[in-house]
Amino acid sequence: MRDAKTELQKANESLTTIMAKRKLNDQKISAVEADIQNYTNHAIAASEKGDEALAVECAEKVAELESSLATEQSLRDSFVKSETTLKANIEKAKANVKRMESQIDQIKATESVQKAQVAVSSRHMGANSKVK
Repeated sequence: MRDAKTELQKANESLTTIMAKRKLNDQKISAVEADIQNYTNHAIAASEKGDEALAVECAEKVAELESSLATEQSLRDSFVKSETTLKANIEKAKANVKRMESQIDQIKATESVQKAQVAVSSRHMGANSKVK
């Protein structure tokens, strides 16, 4: 039981770590999306001014950032999947721990009843021998 509770605590800590990494990843995705928007605006402005070299350079940077964004989004998807799976497993483990605690309580109660029955039986046997 102690081992199960210890492992459950470790699983909760792992879940917290994964959630923190996902949150950092979300922030990184937001930053990349903002950079994409910024470079897109610069490319449009440069194109309107007739500075094609700058517009091409900004467009290349946007393509780079979009590739980076795709990678980060795939990483986020894997974090979300891991988080969901781990949460489900933790819930199952908690249910199993509660079930085991209930079984232990039942076993302890049964043991107490059996001890009481033995005590009554031995007293009864002692009383019968005294009468004889």
